[in-house]
Amino acid sequence: MASPCSEREIAYYRDAHRLMLGLGGLHLLWSLSLASSTQTWGLALGVGLPALAIPAWCAWRFPGRLVSRLLMALAFIVLTALVIQQTGGDPEAHFSFFVLLAALVVYCDWRPIALASLALALHHIVFLLLQPLGLGITVFNDERTLLDSQSLWQHLLYVGVQAVVVSFIAIRMRRLVLESHAVSDAVLRMAAGEWETPLPAAELKRSAPLSALNIMQQRLTHTLADLQAARLHAEEATEAKSLFLANMSHEIRTPLNAIIGLSHLASRTELTVRQRDYISKIRLSGEQLLGQINDILDFSKVESGMLTIEHIAFELDAMLQNVANVIAEKANDKGLELVFEVAPEVPPYLLGDPLRLGQVLVNYANNAVKFTEQGEIIVRVRLAQALEPASRPSHVLLRFEVKDTGPGLGPAQMGRLFQKFSQADSGGGRKHGGTGLGLAISKGLAELMGGTVGVESVSGRGATFWFTAKLEVGEFKARPLLPSVDLRGRRVLVVDDNEHAAMVLSDMLAALGFKVETASSGASAIYAVRDAEAAERHFDIVMMDWQMPGMDGLEAARRIRELGLKHMPQQVMVTAYGREESIRGAHSSGMVEVMLKPVNASLLFDTMVKLVSEQDAAQASQAPEAEEALSPKETLNTPPKLQNLIGARILLVEDNELNQQIAKELLEEAGFVVDLAEHGLAALARVDKQRYDLVLMDMQMPQMDGLVATRQIRAMRRHSGLPIVAMTANALPGDRERCLAAGMNDYLAKPIEPEAMWSALARWIKPHAGLGNPHPARPVFEKPITLVSRPEQAVRLPSHILGLDMALGLRRVAGRPAVYLDLLHKFMGTRRLALLEIRDAVLAEDWPLAERHTRTLKGLAANIGATSLQDALEPLETALREPPAPARLHALMSVAEKQLDDLILALTLQLPDRRSPDAEPEAGGEAAGMDAVQLQSLLEQLDTALSRDAAQAQALLNRHSALLRAAGGVEFEALQRAIQAAASGPAQRGALDAARQILARFLKLHEPL
Repeated sequence: MASPCSEREIAYYRDAHRLMLGLGGLHLLWSLSLASSTQTWGLALGVGLPALAIPAWCAWRFPGRLVSRLLMALAFIVLTALVIQQTGGDPEAHFSFFVLLAALVVYCDWRPIALASLALALHHIVFLLLQPLGLGITVFNDERTLLDSQSLWQHLLYVGVQAVVVSFIAIRMRRLVLESHAVSDAVLRMAAGEWETPLPAAELKRSAPLSALNIMQQRLTHTLADLQAARLHAEEATEAKSLFLANMSHEIRTPLNAIIGLSHLASRTELTVRQRDYISKIRLSGEQLLGQINDILDFSKVESGMLTIEHIAFELDAMLQNVANVIAEKANDKGLELVFEVAPEVPPYLLGDPLRLGQVLVNYANNAVKFTEQGEIIVRVRLAQALEPASRPSHVLLRFEVKDTGPGLGPAQMGRLFQKFSQADSGGGRKHGGTGLGLAISKGLAELMGGTVGVESVSGRGATFWFTAKLEVGEFKARPLLPSVDLRGRRVLVVDDNEHAAMVLSDMLAALGFKVETASSGASAIYAVRDAEAAERHFDIVMMDWQMPGMDGLEAARRIRELGLKHMPQQVMVTAYGREESIRGAHSSGMVEVMLKPVNASLLFDTMVKLVSEQDAAQASQAPEAEEALSPKETLNTPPKLQNLIGARILLVEDNELNQQIAKELLEEAGFVVDLAEHGLAALARVDKQRYDLVLMDMQMPQMDGLVATRQIRAMRRHSGLPIVAMTANALPGDRERCLAAGMNDYLAKPIEPEAMWSALARWIKPHAGLGNPHPARPVFEKPITLVSRPEQAVRLPSHILGLDMALGLRRVAGRPAVYLDLLHKFMGTRRLALLEIRDAVLAEDWPLAERHTRTLKGLAANIGATSLQDALEPLETALREPPAPARLHALMSVAEKQLDDLILALTLQLPDRRSPDAEPEAGGEAAGMDAVQLQSLLEQLDTALSRDAAQAQALLNRHSALLRAAGGVEFEALQRAIQAAASGPAQRGALDAARQILARFLKLHEPL
């Protein structure tokens, strides 16, 4: 090969040198192995090593020069001669000459071969001349000589012939290698785009391959020129098409928006059923068409390069919440679990385009919902790559995934994805609609954000669509200051039948410092809570899923409440279903909070801080306090919002004795004066004789219901402004409207929630002179009374009664155990035969009466916390509103009867007697702790109040009823009836005299010694 050599030739010679040095090294090893047996170490090391080292250095230093090749050829002759000398001229060793001569062909050069052949001949001639002289030189061991050995000359002839043949091969190989180099160089130039560089004319004449390559180059040059012109034409056409689509999309959107808007306005007018159906279909079709036009517009912007990506600060949780708001309802409609999972290392604050990120995620998620019939949709965000090695990189590459449990995709289907106007279910039998542009748009948006798209799927096992986006890390924003609470170490139980959803929520809670355990069903959650309490490792919070197989979350929560644990955990419903439905069910089961799936980290943190703060505050408020003297004002349990309304007179219109007691106790405890009316006619009589600040009116009552009574009260001109608040167990959607239409001001649903009642009273009672201070202008109480009495909370209730949520029942009576115990006794005594009353009404086909009895019993059950009975009566009440099927009605009544019988039996066995030490104190027990002088003072103040205002006397009697009942027994009952009669109107003079006579006996009985 000509010198100077090209880089390609030098690289070739380096490879050839390595091959030859390998062969030379084998010969040197052969020589060293012979040295040990022939004692020729000096010869092997002194001649063999330099013979190999010198050409090796030269080949490394000058790989392309001829001298390196020639030295390599001479080295081979020296190494072969060394082996012959060590073997004593063994003819077999001479074959090494032939092997090394053949190996020299790798240089594609005849000159090293010629030099090696000449050196071989000189070696044989010189050594044969010297061999007879006894110098220890050996060429052959068969006593050949230079002049009389015919075999020697044959040997040299063979070497010469081999040298000629190998040289010829080397020359031919040189030509072939040069030609291949020329062809490859030409191909590489063309691959690099150097189409205009001509090939050497002389080489074209000698090489057919180069000539063919030259023809191909000319044809490709012309073809590329044609393609370039066609590409320019296509780009111009595509740009024109995209601009046309963009303009037309805007033009079409204008009338389409008018169609959708006017359809919406038309739907709000009076229409027939058929017209409303037409209008709704027009609006739905318009919205679908608008969505398709938006896809076309986005696609045209991507293709024409008009779409730009914003660079603004945003919060990742907020962006994901927007995505959840769009797709959650669709997922819920199909019963799919929607889970959002964000890896902890993902920065919460970013800079990028949240609108386009959300658009791609919504597109992926909509497809997942469309093709998934059951299972779950998981939206996952994780860190694909931190684009800088710093501990807090300024840019990150995030990977967004949407995984479904649908039918999955095959290789052929995946090959068609992310192409315009292409869908996975394309063909004549398509099940799902769409333009087929969504994934193509997603791909374009991802690429504009510095990322890529892809899909991973196995047919029948769901699919995972993903994309990446390069985003800048935003500035961390500290949370607003929160109450000082410590979340670390608090124990939380996560209950969810979906393993992935439970894992995600558990990880989020663990990141906040909670100790988390999981349960996969309602039954296992009950066991976990019970066992944790027994092991003194109680749970602080239970996160309960709603819809679970077997026992749902509401039933599990109810049963946990019924365990009657010392450390009752706060229960939170975590559900994907509608908020109104969730709150209604959670409220009746004792849930304190409702969280809608998917739950994000920010909302979870805020909710947990709120729950833990409330829990700590409740524990602090329950700490024992030293007994202290209470003034009469301090004996009132009046909410702050009602302090300025103390003393207001309220008419309670209710036909059920238990409901009367609950409402009356609550109102009197808060400082109100309460009168009772059993039905609407009695209410009309009361209102006509007495001025009231507010009326609480039941809806369904005998003789005259609440609606009729309200209309007649409103017909009285002087009562047109009297506030009337409905208080009923009716739960039909139109009940509130019926109450308001009849003239009522507000609506309270049974069972009575004290806080809801206080809000209604504060909203409707108008403050006026004489309200807001339990002390009148000339006070009845000249000095405070110090009462050293056993508190009402000393009543000890059973820890658990089957079928009864005692915590819920106590909440209905503002946490007063004595009142709750009395209610349970009354329920047990009066409601044993309630289902027989319903059956009698059913047999008489008096459906309204049967429904009213059922509603009354259901309301009473709700008031005392008998949730199981309440749930059993709910479908029975619904069935009685329409002509029921006898078989279904019988089945529903049987279920309700069993629940009632079980509850009555449990109350009979476990409820303490009202007069037992564990329930209510014996007569005189309260008075025993009171100084006789103090009791006398109280009775004198009551006498003074009777002489001034019977209503004030009634309020004073109500405040100290427990003490006076304990001190007077039967006398107290008579006194209470007389004072109530005296306070009912100004004409009750006889009742007032009777009250003062009874009080005189009371005073004489407790006159201090």
